[in-house]
Amino acid sequence: MKFQIQLFIVLLIISVSSCKPKTGNVAGNVFWKYNDYVGNKPDAGATVALYSTKDTIKHKATCDVNGNFKFDKINVGNYILVVTSKSTNASPKDHLQNIIDHFAEVNYVTKHDLSKLNFTAHFNTLRDSIRALLVKDVSATHDYVNLINQRKEMEDSLSSFSSRILFDIYQQSPAATVPRSLSNKFYYSTITVEPEKTNNVAIDFGITYN
Repeated sequence: MKFQIQLFIVLLIISVSSCKPKTGNVAGNVFWKYNDYVGNKPDAGATVALYSTKDTIKHKATCDVNGNFKFDKINVGNYILVVTSKSTNASPKDHLQNIIDHFAEVNYVTKHDLSKLNFTAHFNTLRDSIRALLVKDVSATHDYVNLINQRKEMEDSLSSFSSRILFDIYQQSPAATVPRSLSNKFYYSTITVEPEKTNNVAIDFGITYN
């Protein structure tokens, strides 16, 4: 009888241990480039959100004065990391390019299929046309002023188009998941939390737009 009780206790402990959620940690440092002389500075006050891809759990944090953040004892699994800079902003074009580069992550956190807005092809056409003009040999043409005007006109068109699409995306999305036209920079990535391990993330927002 005593042996049976001991065996029951051992099995119970094993059962409880196996049911206990496995956890890991996520830590990071967020910084930006002040200028060439000063160099990088901590992005103190930047906000960080961690979205689980298998349930509705969302973790939030704010970077400290050194630009550091940490999530302890996070259940293992895949997450979408969204960081909003406190110190930098971006042009409408750069914001939209960032969204295009991270469609999967943005679609998940906004709960929308942004491809249905059908803006990618037109955005790429405008962007590539501007790039073609930027590499054009100015010395090979006598119409220098006209070339500069063409570049300016196309850049204005891309900026206007990007602002309109960003407004449409922003109107359809939950707060703090996507940028507005001239708002602070966003960072998106997918990370995997493993048992008893710490994911260390370094996020460089670079220079600010204005």
